[in-house]
Amino acid sequence: MKRVHLFELAMQKLKLDRYIFLLAAFGAYLAHVGVSAEKQEARRPNIVFIFSDDHAVQSIGAYGSAINKTPNIDRLAMRGMVFENAFCANSVYRISSHEGFRDSRYKLINFYELDGFNLFDLKRDPMELRDVSRDPAYRKVFKAMKGKLVSLKEQYKVSSP
Repeated sequence: MKRVHLFELAMQKLKLDRYIFLLAAFGAYLAHVGVSAEKQEARRPNIVFIFSDDHAVQSIGAYGSAINKTPNIDRLAMRGMVFENAFCANSVYRISSHEGFRDSRYKLINFYELDGFNLFDLKRDPMELRDVSRDPAYRKVFKAMKGKLVSLKEQYKVSSP
């Protein structure tokens, strides 16, 4: 029969206690990490970032547009937050290169840099491949569309470059 010293028994108990302590400490750590993760999830903001290109800030109702109706974006802006101070990385002197007007059948585009208009008959040419602005058959339509474009620019106080 093997004799076990009191010292050896104490060391075995101590090892067992250390093992239980480490196991308990590790379990407490895991529980804490789990709770922290849940708290972090609850604190995470719900962000909807809307990025669009080639329009001015006033083309959205939340920023003061009287022309465009954007009720869904306006509702999101009212419930959340909006950018009020943003900067653009493009050159300051660059202006729009064209303006236009479209109705249910025709589309008129004025290209400033080319100093000319394009008119498209969307019913006959939905891909907008054939400019009919110089076609005599479209002279009245062309004049009416130009008049409407000028009228809209005056109504909304838009100036050409």
